[in-house]
Amino acid sequence: TIASEFGLTVKKLLKYNDETTVPALRPGEMVYLRPKGKRSENGKLIHVAKEGETLHSISQMYGIRLKSLCNINRRSRDSQVTEGQQIRLM
Repeated sequence: TIASEFGLTVKKLLKYNDETTVPALRPGEMVYLRPKGKRSENGKLIHVAKEGETLHSISQMYGIRLKSLCNINRRSRDSQVTEGQQIRLM
């Protein structure tokens, strides 16, 4: 529904949000309608992880491509993030 409302294909919407399958969106969840950047654009260098966060949720929060965030931190896409861990954004 979101893709058609904004004139996008589902494939593009999934790509912009680092997804491979159509996720069940929850109210308030961020959805990108344009490609995300390779680095944090707000000038913040480090994010201190909170309980329950993942690399994907952090990438959505700062508008950074998940692949770029993984490369910056030398981690795999599915690696676990622990509370208090510092995640580099640039």
